[in-house]
Amino acid sequence: FDAVFAPFNAAYDTVYEYAIAPYAEPSRDKLLPDHDPRAKGREKPTLVVSLDGTLLESQWTRQFGWRYAKRPGVDEFLTALAPLYEIVLWTDALSSAEPVIDKLDPRRLIRHRLYRDATTYQGGLHRKDLAALNRDVANVVIVDCDANCFSLQPGNGIAVTPYHADEDPKKEDAQLKRL
Repeated sequence: FDAVFAPFNAAYDTVYEYAIAPYAEPSRDKLLPDHDPRAKGREKPTLVVSLDGTLLESQWTRQFGWRYAKRPGVDEFLTALAPLYEIVLWTDALSSAEPVIDKLDPRRLIRHRLYRDATTYQGGLHRKDLAALNRDVANVVIVDCDANCFSLQPGNGIAVTPYHADEDPKKEDAQLKRL
């Protein structure tokens, strides 16, 4: 019976390896560099924060093109947590988000940047697999506006509501401040 399916399995494996895996699996085995060996035992916990909908809202119009609205409290959030955590920003965008991130974090409090190519595509969704970070998952927390993104490690996630600037004209959103 296995002999009947062997050619199909071989074809599937080949198609997966060359056509699907580059888009379904993270682009590299270790998403973050190794910790500095001199800091052994003093490593900060890792805080992964999603850019899209969590720290800012991306808006596109024909009149203005892409515009970005920063969630209230982003600067204070990053300033308060940078001394305590190794902050990692993970965005759904490709590397084209660099200029936006540079403006969001001019003081470079965010230690590492990860993009869509670092996600795991599974069940029709791009998921952020914290086990691929090259960090002890027990010391990793993720803040995201989509719980599906951290569904591989749901116990490590904190879900916030997506930020919509149009629904917050007085800039009263306080979710980052409460965190």
